[in-house]
Amino acid sequence: MCVVGVKPSLAPLTRAPSRPSLVRYNERPAIRYGHGPRMRRCIMIMVRRLRVTDLQQTAGPAATAAMLIRKPVDVVFEAFVNPEITTRFWFTHGSGRLAPDARVRWEWAMYNASAEVTVTAFEPDRRLAIGWPGEGGPTSVEWTFTPRADGTTFVSITNAGFHGDPAAVQQQLVDATEGFTLVLAGLKAYLEHGIALNLVADRFPPD
Repeated sequence: MCVVGVKPSLAPLTRAPSRPSLVRYNERPAIRYGHGPRMRRCIMIMVRRLRVTDLQQTAGPAATAAMLIRKPVDVVFEAFVNPEITTRFWFTHGSGRLAPDARVRWEWAMYNASAEVTVTAFEPDRRLAIGWPGEGGPTSVEWTFTPRADGTTFVSITNAGFHGDPAAVQQQLVDATEGFTLVLAGLKAYLEHGIALNLVADRFPPD
């Protein structure tokens, strides 16, 4: 999603998005995230440090985004498990709560996009993992939730299992990193301040 990711995979491009991670309908791009030229340049610099040979020799590079959320871990975990909360900062509809071995459907109505999601790990207030469609094949997304002594939570999201040649994988890394960073920014604003920023919807406004 990563649209998150946003394919769920989501991304700020100076050009029209060309590779959605989610299902396409009517030739509209699947959800992708972005943070503007400066953020994109920074992410590109980090990703390019993975040389082509690195992409060929590693089992699989992964995109990671992380954020401190000033709420207790159970509140933050619930925000990704309960679609009534997740729809305030990521997708527009979820067919059900996440649970061990659950299969649900997430939808992004503004992009006519959706994804079938399978829960592969479910450790309350600690870890969550899913499998979902990616470009050329399924990818995995894992959340880790680390509670802190001051009652806040550090959340890390890792998206892995990208498919394609080195150039395609590099672009997917950029898109996923941007996408999940946007998801976490939306989460932080909503949980800490009660504000729905509409970051995903506003990334690609209609013409």
